Amino acid sequence: MRVSNTQFGQRSAAHQQKLQFKIRYFLAFEGEKTECQYFHGILKNRDELNINPIIEIVPLSRHEHQTGLSNPVQICQLMETDMELFKTGTLTLNALVNHLSDWIRSQSKKPRNQRKQISSKLLRDLKKKYDYQSETPVSGSKDPIVQKICELLKIYDAIEVSELTISEFKQYLKKQREYSKRDGDKACIIIDRDPGSFTPEQYDMVLAQCKKSGLELYVTNPRFEFWLLLHFLTKSEMDTEKICAPSEPGKEAYLENCLHQYCSSFSKHHVPFESFKDKIPQAIENEKGFCEDVTQLKDHIGCNIGLLITNLLQQNKL
Repeated sequence: MRVSNTQFGQRSAAHQQKLQFKIRYFLAFEGEKTECQYFHGILKNRDELNINPIIEIVPLSRHEHQTGLSNPVQICQLMETDMELFKTGTLTLNALVNHLSDWIRSQSKKPRNQRKQISSKLLRDLKKKYDYQSETPVSGSKDPIVQKICELLKIYDAIEVSELTISEFKQYLKKQREYSKRDGDKACIIIDRDPGSFTPEQYDMVLAQCKKSGLELYVTNPRFEFWLLLHFLTKSEMDTEKICAPSEPGKEAYLENCLHQYCSSFSKHHVPFESFKDKIPQAIENEKGFCEDVTQLKDHIGCNIGLLITNLLQQNKL
């Protein structure tokens, strides 16, 4: 994964000189749309919501070849690897190639078929031609390896390779490396408990791995839409038997149906945050009527997203 092009939670100019440190919340989302949009809304309205300006939320986007990965076990493994890289400040060859591939995708004007699968091609040919292994640490100057990569890119005809190209990529890479993880930073994974794609055994694996690696796990059971619905309804106002029930053929699932009654424009690809913003305190309170314990969320309806947001707000006491 990589630091998103959209940086959430930048400190305001008034605090740039006054504050000497900040707490970073690295967020990895199982979903690639709904959760990301919701937290973007939180940080876009951070002053109104009274989130401490020393807090910076750093969303992690997936590399090109990771798009579509949604199993929580895989997300946990990716986050664990990335946090180790952020902590040590050392890139593996695999990470360097992934960053370059993402940069090429965003910069190249070549046809899509000339930009596809750049990561796998580079790793294959670097191993074949130079005997480089994907997990080999790339320390010190990146110039030699970047030069070899650019020679291969010329063969692939994936992008116009020039001194400017190389310079721009180094600037992109430098920006990514600015986010080395420091003591006090938080690494958070936000996932669904959806039993249809997440087995009990996998849930136990994720819990154990997060505990071992110091990752903070935030879960909605069954899905993130449940947390959104808590902005409008208490436990007594919901039909708890229908929350996890599969939708009937030709009918909308219970959670989405309820959400549309209070927020008609909502969809997985469109979260109108203005409809939720003023109701966040209500959602935090409504969450307490359900399970919030991350271990018990394996089997019980509930979520602990409200605890994450409460932690952000409580940082104002520092």
